[in-house]
Amino acid sequence: MLRAYVDFSKRLRDWDGFGITYTGGVRRIPQSEKVFMSLQQENRLRLLESLFGSDGMRAAIIRLYLDPAYDLLSQPYRSPEESTINVSEYAFEADSCDVCAFCTEARRVVAGWGGDLKLITTALSPPGWMTKQKEPGGRDLDPVYRNDFARFMVAWVKYLRERDLPVKYLSLHNAGERWYLWNETGVVMHEKGVRAIYWPPEQVVDFLKLVRRTLDRNGLQDVLLTPGEVQNWVRFYEWGYADALREDPQALASLGLLTSNSFADFNCQNRYGDWRSTGVDLIREQYPDLHAWVIANRAPMLHSDLVSEIHNHIYGSKINAIIFDTGLRDEVSGVVLSGSTLLSLEAGNLNQESLYHYLKVMCRAGQPGMSVCQVACNGPEVSITGFSSNETPHPDTFVVINTGTGETELPIEIRGSASGGFQVYRSSPRENYAKLGAIPVREGKVLYRASSQSVTAFFGMF
Repeated sequence: MLRAYVDFSKRLRDWDGFGITYTGGVRRIPQSEKVFMSLQQENRLRLLESLFGSDGMRAAIIRLYLDPAYDLLSQPYRSPEESTINVSEYAFEADSCDVCAFCTEARRVVAGWGGDLKLITTALSPPGWMTKQKEPGGRDLDPVYRNDFARFMVAWVKYLRERDLPVKYLSLHNAGERWYLWNETGVVMHEKGVRAIYWPPEQVVDFLKLVRRTLDRNGLQDVLLTPGEVQNWVRFYEWGYADALREDPQALASLGLLTSNSFADFNCQNRYGDWRSTGVDLIREQYPDLHAWVIANRAPMLHSDLVSEIHNHIYGSKINAIIFDTGLRDEVSGVVLSGSTLLSLEAGNLNQESLYHYLKVMCRAGQPGMSVCQVACNGPEVSITGFSSNETPHPDTFVVINTGTGETELPIEIRGSASGGFQVYRSSPRENYAKLGAIPVREGKVLYRASSQSVTAFFGMF
C-alpha cells in the first residue's frame, strides 16, 4: 500500500538555500572572462531575474573561483606570514571586473525580495612558479611558497570585501584529491589546462591552520574556511580527509563549513560515489552544528533524475545547501559557463531551458532559513523533500519528485503544519513551472496525482 507523509514539526537541520557557480573571469574556461558584461543590458537583467529574482529561482548563494592568472607577478617572491596583505600586488582589478559586476547586481536583486546573498570562493591552482614543477598544472606546491599561496587566497577575499561583496566562505581547492591526473614527475597526463594541484590530507590540515591565521591577521575573522571540494563525499571519508581533520584539533577548530562536489552514482564507478554521510557525521560528532554544502555538477539524462539526486544529497549526505554548476549556452561559442545548461543565448535573446524550470521548483521551495523536515514515501519511483517554515516568512513547503514513466496517485499525510491547503506548481516534459492551483488538506491529507517525470512544489496556505 502506497504511503507518504511530511512532518513539518520534525526539523532535521537548518537549510541555507540554493546557489549557482559563476565562472566569469576564469581564463581557463573558453570565452568565460567577460560573460556577464558581454551581454546586452536586457539580457543581463533577464539573467539576473532568472537566477536570483523574486519570480525566478531565488538563488541566494554564488560560488566564485580564484584564478591563478590573478597573480600579477610572473616571477617568484616571498612575503613573511606576519606582514599585512596589499591587494594591489595582484591583478584582481584587471581581470575581475566581470565577477564584481555580476555579484554586485545579483546582491541588489536578492535584496529586492528581502534575501541576503552569500559568496563562497574556491581557489584553483597557485601560479605555476609556486609549484615544484614550475609550470601551470604542476602537481605539487613548492613548500617554499606555502605562505605566498595562502596570502594569495586571502588577498582575493580581501579584495572582494573591499568592494562590498559579502564573501562568507573560502574553500581551499576544487577536486584536489585527484592524484592520478599527473605522472610520476608531477606533469599532467590527460586533462590539459588543469588548474589544480594535488592536495593530500596533511596539506589540507596545514593550510586550514595557516589560512585561518592569515585571515585573522588581516581583519577577516568572520570569513570561514572549508577544507576544499573533493569530487564526492565518499572520497572525503575513504581517502582520509575526514580522519585527518578529526585528528587535528586546531584544524578542526578552523573549519567553518564542509564542502564537496557531487559526482555521485549508485554504480560507484570511476570518479563517482554515492550519497553517504559518513565523513560529515564523523566531523559532526565534535561539531554537531557544522553545515555542509554540495556542488551539484552531474547532469543525468532526465531532469527529474537530477532533482531526485538533489533529494538524495539532502537526506543521504545530510547537507544544508546545494550550489548548481550552472550553464549558459551561446549559439555561436557553445557552453561558456560550466555545468548543465539552464539558460541559452539564441539570436540575441536569453531563454530559459527546460532544466531551469525543474530546478526552479526545488529552489523556490527551499529558501534560506527554512529547515529540512522529516518525510517518508514508499513509492519506488517517487520521493518527497520537505522544508519547514522554521519561523521565516516562507510557508511550509514540500516537493514531490516522480522519476517514473507513469502517473502515481499519492495520498500525502500532512503533519505539524497549520496550512489548510497548498498552492501547487509543476515542471514536467510538458510543463514549465505551471501553476496548477490550490489543493486543500482534507482529513489530514493531500491527494495528488504526480505526472510522469515531474517535479511538483506545494506551498502552504493559511
